[in-house]
Amino acid sequence: MNRPKDRQNVINISYDMGGKMENVLSVSSSCKNNPLCLARHGEGMTKAEFMRQIRDGGHPCICMVCFAIRALAYKTNLQNNLNENADILANRLLGTEELFTLAMELVEASEINNSPMLRLESFGDIATVTQALNYINLCWLVGMFSQEKIHIAWWTKNWTLLLEAWRKTDEQKKSVFRRCTNIVLSSSRVGIEVDRGIVRNVENELGMPVKVFTVDGFESERTNCGARSCFKCHRCYDKTESTEYIYEVVK
Repeated sequence: MNRPKDRQNVINISYDMGGKMENVLSVSSSCKNNPLCLARHGEGMTKAEFMRQIRDGGHPCICMVCFAIRALAYKTNLQNNLNENADILANRLLGTEELFTLAMELVEASEINNSPMLRLESFGDIATVTQALNYINLCWLVGMFSQEKIHIAWWTKNWTLLLEAWRKTDEQKKSVFRRCTNIVLSSSRVGIEVDRGIVRNVENELGMPVKVFTVDGFESERTNCGARSCFKCHRCYDKTESTEYIYEVVK
């Protein structure tokens, strides 16, 4: 994926992640310095033990075999970039000029590469209310600058931080956000969706439907994630008028 020229911003954008994320822009932070991610991961688990628990009818936490922790162990440059993002995004609000520069680079990159998709959080999650506010502001500006042509999907298990930030956001930003951004509530345990009461509460506060993404242990008739190519599938990025449940098979 080609980068726009002469754009200098404080946040690192992921342009070429390959695999299922090929041709999808991403702004992310690192799970390896996020205390909420690390608490879910704990001491981790071998893939063999993880699958044994699933075969025995268990529902282990998907974070126990976190793909991002494994990937960042050898992608040191990416890890450094994501650590820098986390240090900034989680601890201070981006200034107006910083937000404008970042949003414009994302919009220009989308146009250059004919890629109208942006993912927030590919290797981590929001760690603070400040980070959530930065993402809300970024979604608003990307929506404005792209005339809402870029479809944004924001993954999170930490929706309480999102809702706290949402309550601090003015209605103008919320209106644009609702039209161009999907919130994807990520289920913590294999085969068990986010509690429906939580889903309804999040939707009521946001004033919009959300997506619920769950990893299953085995393929079944409910498997509906494109898995191999987000760009070709784009189910998580498309807008729907009701809650949508998405199921992927554990890798």
